Amino acid sequence: MIRAQPHCNARALGKGILAMVVLVLTGCVSVNTSKQMDTGQLAFEINGRLGIRFQDQSEQAQLYWRHGDKGDWLSLEGPLGQTVATLSSNADKTVLITTDRTWEAADPEALTEEALGWRLPLGGLSQWITGTPDTRRTYEWQTTGQPDQRTLRQDGWEIRYSTYFTDTPQHLPRKLELIRDELHLKLVVDQWTTGPAMDTKPQTLQ
Repeated sequence: MIRAQPHCNARALGKGILAMVVLVLTGCVSVNTSKQMDTGQLAFEINGRLGIRFQDQSEQAQLYWRHGDKGDWLSLEGPLGQTVATLSSNADKTVLITTDRTWEAADPEALTEEALGWRLPLGGLSQWITGTPDTRRTYEWQTTGQPDQRTLRQDGWEIRYSTYFTDTPQHLPRKLELIRDELHLKLVVDQWTTGPAMDTKPQTLQ
């Protein structure tokens, strides 16, 4: 089982903003079956940087995310390289590990209800991050005069795209912002890897 490093400071633990954001991302991750992957979802790995602003708090973190038809695995690291939280999720269960405890539930929505006290709507972050909406639900695009600048609205989120990797066949996003109420996430993707769907379950679900 993946375990977070023990020297992470208390502000970044279960009650901290970084752990809270992992829970928000948990509620947005679409756990995919092979049938859903056939709709055009990419299997991918990304390395990037996440900026977080919530009310009067702000944090920075490194994000690693592996996504495929067997599930998702995410890791957030603090500014000193310490692991703040890891998340594994597939069609059977979702496991979130921080330095002070472990949450486990049948699905991301149930986990957020246990950890936060309320259920987040299951969104489509695994689609949004590739620059596309989840076409199974209502969405709206808004464009500007700039070719790469456009905004997607879906599930109560506003997703703003500003920069893309022009050398990838999928024209994948490099910089995007996700805004909902008082939560503002800014994601810069440093590296995309796309290819065949994951052929094994995420590590903590073995």
